[in-house]
Amino acid sequence: MGGLEAFVETPALRALIVDVPNPRRARPVLDLRDLRHCRELDWIELWRAARLRGVDVVAGLPRLEDLVVQSGNCEPTDVEGLPITVTPATRRHPGEGV
Repeated sequence: MGGLEAFVETPALRALIVDVPNPRRARPVLDLRDLRHCRELDWIELWRAARLRGVDVVAGLPRLEDLVVQSGNCEPTDVEGLPITVTPATRRHPGEGV
């Protein structure tokens, strides 16, 4: 995961961290919507790396429902700091059928 940590610390990624003018949010926000085209990224690890640094991640990640299932207690929030609701249908684990 060393490469991922190095990526998280790059200026390009730090530039995506924005402050949302909202009194309910005291933590910086990582807006990954501009990175949706980067198929080579491990999105779950990137999510965890950001959260470990105290950075919230806004909506826009590919396969957000998979991140919710696999990220344990890291529930996603939107740019307003409100929880993103994921319907039960999107919480299906791989291999459960369609």
